[in-house]
Amino acid sequence: MDNVIIQLAENNEIQEAAHVLSFAMIDNPIHLAVYQGQGEKERVETEKAFLDILNEIPAKIFLAKSGDKIIGVMRMRLCNGSEVSNNKEESEAADNFEARKALWLNEWASRDPKYPHWHFGPLGVLPVFQKQGVGSKLMQRVCAEVDELKAIAYLETDRERNVRLYSKFGFEVVEESMILNVKNSYMRRKKIF
Repeated sequence: MDNVIIQLAENNEIQEAAHVLSFAMIDNPIHLAVYQGQGEKERVETEKAFLDILNEIPAKIFLAKSGDKIIGVMRMRLCNGSEVSNNKEESEAADNFEARKALWLNEWASRDPKYPHWHFGPLGVLPVFQKQGVGSKLMQRVCAEVDELKAIAYLETDRERNVRLYSKFGFEVVEESMILNVKNSYMRRKKIF
C-alpha cells in the first residue's frame, strides 16, 4: 500500500492502537486458546490487555496510517528479560482464563533473553489490510531503528506465516514450544554492524 505512512504514536492514539490490535489478533491461535473464543467479549478483553501493554512499560509504538486511520501497530521496547511468575498453581492449571493467561505469559517470559535487546511486539494489522505490505512497512521501520542502535531484537509468534515474514527481516527461530496445544516460535535478530 503506497499511501501508508509509519509514524510514532502520540499519547492520544494509544486507545485506538489497542483497539486495532484487538481486531488484528483476535484469531491468533494463542489468543483463541487462552480466551477460548473470538466474539465481542473476547475482543474487548483482548483490547484491555493490549491497552495495559501499550501503557505499562516505556516503549516506542509505531503506527501504520492510511490517512488519519490507524491500520497497523508495532511496539518495540528495550528489555533485559521478563519476569516469570513463581505461582505454581497459577501457571500449571489451564482450566480457567487467568490460569491459561499465566501459563502463556510465563512460557514466553521464561524464554525472553536475559541480555539487553529490543523486544518487538505486539505487531498487528487490521484484517482488511493484511497481506498488503503494511506489516512489512512496520517491520522495516523498527528494524531500521535497531540497526541504527546496532542492537539485537527478539520476538515471539504463534503463526507460521509470521515466522516467514520475520525471517525476511533477518530473524531466526532460536526455540519453539507448545502452549495450550499451540506452537510458539521464539525468534532473534542479531546485531547488524
